Amino acid sequence: MRKLLIFFTLFIFSAYSFTGDEVEKYVKEQHNKVFNYINSSEEILKNDRNRFLLGLEKNLKDLIISQEISKRVLGKKNYKIASKKQRKDFDLKFKNTLFDTYSTALSEIDETNIIIVSHVHPNERLDLAIVKMKVNVSESDFDLIYKMKKINTRWKVIGIILDGIDLIGIFRKQFNKLLLDSDNNFDLAIQNWELDS
Repeated sequence: MRKLLIFFTLFIFSAYSFTGDEVEKYVKEQHNKVFNYINSSEEILKNDRNRFLLGLEKNLKDLIISQEISKRVLGKKNYKIASKKQRKDFDLKFKNTLFDTYSTALSEIDETNIIIVSHVHPNERLDLAIVKMKVNVSESDFDLIYKMKKINTRWKVIGIILDGIDLIGIFRKQFNKLLLDSDNNFDLAIQNWELDS
């Protein structure tokens, strides 16, 4: 699972393709911002990992909102059942493991090895986009897809597919198993949450 999440960092198809490249430019800008932060913060990473992760989250917030991802990991049914406090607690736990793994993954990837191939707007909805990328890691190529949504005029990643594997779906199954093993005790399931190695 951790190997899959490494590729998470890099963030059905309609035949309709929008000619504008606003979403592609936005993804490139956000990737540039994140890699600039990583490259200029090596000392902070060595000396104060928590401070580094706070900075990483700040630099990722325009591309990835943890609340949007954790909401989808919980799933519609669990999200409705969970209290506001439980949703917040799960987001915090999910966010911490997500950005910690993100930082580890970024150290293994060179910015020049991420190439945006194309994007489409499914069902002609210009507030949704599917961005297809190629990522090269250790001389192996992987297909990476960001499912994106325009939220408050900005594009946000709401789903990630790596080589045909829906990562949000995998995390959702993992949380549902934790919930089952915890006799549907949300607080206990949240407490025991961690991304599989």
